[in-house]
Amino acid sequence: MTGGTIGSYGSGTLYSGGGGYYGYLFSYALLNPPTGAQTFTLSLPGGTSWDYAFNSFAYTNVKSIGTGTSATGASLNAALSMTLTPNQIAVGAFGGATNATTGTGFSNFAPVQRWNQAPVSGKAYPIAAGESTTGQFSATAPNASPSWGCVAVPLAA
Repeated sequence: MTGGTIGSYGSGTLYSGGGGYYGYLFSYALLNPPTGAQTFTLSLPGGTSWDYAFNSFAYTNVKSIGTGTSATGASLNAALSMTLTPNQIAVGAFGGATNATTGTGFSNFAPVQRWNQAPVSGKAYPIAAGESTTGQFSATAPNASPSWGCVAVPLAA
């Protein structure tokens, strides 16, 4: 890719059921991206099994990207709260650990859901993402144990 640099703006870790297995949420952003189709490459360390899901959202007139905030929990009530200034919105995502049932993802995402991926056959890693003008995110996790995580990043106009 030319014309921009991707920066990491927030991350979160959620425990996923023992045996040294963990789930991670990462938030990356690119200000002033080049036009047209672009290719992004992700390199993962060798010697490890990886399961992953990606999605992207585009926002116009973003002047700055703030520092991400993360939260984790082990209940059905997943939530994250952050403080925003009047000219900001937050983009956030919830990720679930491995004990969800295939096809059962997050529900009741609030305030504005943009994407919801239920667990894929043989893998149970649900993800739901969206935005908030208040800095408050909530969702019902697919199960209370082992855990969920959320990361949100403020964008300023």
